Amino acid sequence: MSVKIQAATTVSDPVGATVAEAIAEGGLQRPTSARCGMLYLLDGRAVKAQVEKAVAKSLANPLIHRVVVTEAHP
Repeated sequence: MSVKIQAATTVSDPVGATVAEAIAEGGLQRPTSARCGMLYLLDGRAVKAQVEKAVAKSLANPLIHRVVVTEAHP
């Protein structure tokens, strides 16, 4: 299972802006957007709804974060 947490699009993301700037300064085309985030890869058995509840309680603030929990496929 994976958990992706990033700043909501309504929240400024200065790290993402710095990444976009660095890419452009490196001679590559500036991306239309760049967002900073965290990716957690979970091994073992877990129920998606329980993971979403735990993430909302301890890892992410629903007012400023966008969370996507994805179940792994074999």
